[in-house]
Amino acid sequence: MGKIASRVKDAGTSLKILTESGIVRPYSPLVLGGMANALRQWSTTPAGGFKTIALRMPDQTAIIDERGSLTFAESQERTNALAHGLAARGVKPGDGVAVMCRNHRGFIEASVAISKARCRRPLPQHRLRRPAGWPR
Repeated sequence: MGKIASRVKDAGTSLKILTESGIVRPYSPLVLGGMANALRQWSTTPAGGFKTIALRMPDQTAIIDERGSLTFAESQERTNALAHGLAARGVKPGDGVAVMCRNHRGFIEASVAISKARCRRPLPQHRLRRPAGWPR
């Protein structure tokens, strides 16, 4: 299968999944164009998903934790800033970026920002062990 045919097939599969899940519904052409652009740029990664939701419902609550709540628009701004900060520190697309924090907004925002920076995020192990030979 050619490169273009493969991309069309992938886009069709993504559209089917997004439609069945209720993400793709009737929206204004401006919102639909933004969603299509986000999916073209980031596909169905966390970055693409978060961006499409932020376009659809910017004022809806995205995250609630012990520090309060954030809307999708606020989270979008914060994850953009984090992604730009990673790039400013020399992190390049394809680099691995580890996240070690509690289960709160920082983990979600870092994960989305890493996706926006086109980096890889290794999933953390919940039981960290000292490598053999390391001092105690």
